[in-house]
Amino acid sequence: MIAALSTSIAFGTTAIPSLAVEQKANLSDSGSARVSLGGKIRLATQEIVALSCEVVHGSSPAAQAKLQAATANFTRMLGGLRDGDLALGIREPENNGRILSIIKRVEDNWQPIDNAIIAIRNGGDKNDALDRILATDKILLDQTESLLAALSGIYSNRDSFPFGATMAVNIAVRQDMLLQQIAKHECLLRSDDPKFTSSKEELAERIALFNTSMAALQTGAPDSGLMAPPTDQVKSALQTAETQWKTVQPLLSAQLNDVGTTGEVPFYEQAETQQLRKALNNSEVLYLLATSGQPDIYRVPLERYAREQLSRWLLEPQMVIALRAQNIEHSSITQAKIDEMDQLWRAEVDSGQHDTIAEMMSRPLSGILKTYQDATAGIVTEVFVMDNKGLNVGQSEVTSDLWQGDEDKWQETFLNEANEMHISEVEFDDSTGFYQAQVSLPITEPVSGARIGAVTFGVNIQSLL
Repeated sequence: MIAALSTSIAFGTTAIPSLAVEQKANLSDSGSARVSLGGKIRLATQEIVALSCEVVHGSSPAAQAKLQAATANFTRMLGGLRDGDLALGIREPENNGRILSIIKRVEDNWQPIDNAIIAIRNGGDKNDALDRILATDKILLDQTESLLAALSGIYSNRDSFPFGATMAVNIAVRQDMLLQQIAKHECLLRSDDPKFTSSKEELAERIALFNTSMAALQTGAPDSGLMAPPTDQVKSALQTAETQWKTVQPLLSAQLNDVGTTGEVPFYEQAETQQLRKALNNSEVLYLLATSGQPDIYRVPLERYAREQLSRWLLEPQMVIALRAQNIEHSSITQAKIDEMDQLWRAEVDSGQHDTIAEMMSRPLSGILKTYQDATAGIVTEVFVMDNKGLNVGQSEVTSDLWQGDEDKWQETFLNEANEMHISEVEFDDSTGFYQAQVSLPITEPVSGARIGAVTFGVNIQSLL
């Protein structure tokens, strides 16, 4: 079975074009971002279908908002791929006629689904709308697979990335898509609608395929060219994914034998499922770092992304307003008081009693940063602003500590006036659950140019590679 899986494993049944027959003249600085975005677009089609089912047949109060956000994200990603979108890492419009033609076909097949989702939102016949979505699902998936294959053939640099590693990353990426398909069929079974009884077989098939792929990733398959985990870090990430999968698979197996168990937490909302998706994402990153031949492969695209996109966030007036106020408030603060505040923060993180944290997260700057972060479609995983003492002023996510003054992210930006940027090593971040790199920039007074603080962005580097 592994041999069968090895053919175009990341792109369904669509063969990946060879670079030898493609025109490399179309390569751009945004090539890796385009391939990554193509994978996200394909994944989004399955997430949208799963969420549509949950809105119609599920009990989750958050499903409607998540569906609306997912559809808006899909439209933005597709438009960014066509027209360029710096927030998504795409610097320029697409100029390859073949890819533009596929994008047009994706848009044409997306339209019936989008219309059906609008009908659901506006109080139309939800069952009829879901039927229309399901009828177009396979066609849209095929088109997005064709798009991803074309992007990979034109923009990927296969010469510097071994085939076995490429296959391993592709399988890990496809696992996430399988999880969305599992969520769809799990929802259809919970609906207890007789016309969806075939989802029982579909669910069983995807569970079996997920199991086969997980086993192949952890051991490798030399006969098929699939490499074994190249480092202990990759192996550990895959083991984490396997552990999480073992916690959710029994629930799915029970669903296969008990159709129509309504009222349960949807598969996609389960904490174990979210942890599983993070572990798969982390394994993709670690494969890239271990096998690309360039352990600092992430630095060039990350620096470019920071200079061209993240630096624009510093134009937000609320950053300067909040920094001015806190710098005045803390003008005479002692190190002992800073340590006390930091210890209280850490204790709240550990205890779950978040009075101080809640106040920070409710600040206007924190809300603005969260909005900006959400607009990056997963590239930015966290962002926090630090004052002239290294204390957080606003943040999009809960950080593990409040004071950053003893760390390079603050010392190498706010204190070191010779530096305009600091990029960290790739690390696993407990706050976000992702392997990420941090890029930090100083914040200055608009008129005088004096440094008044710094900002740190956590970036999921897999999205930039």
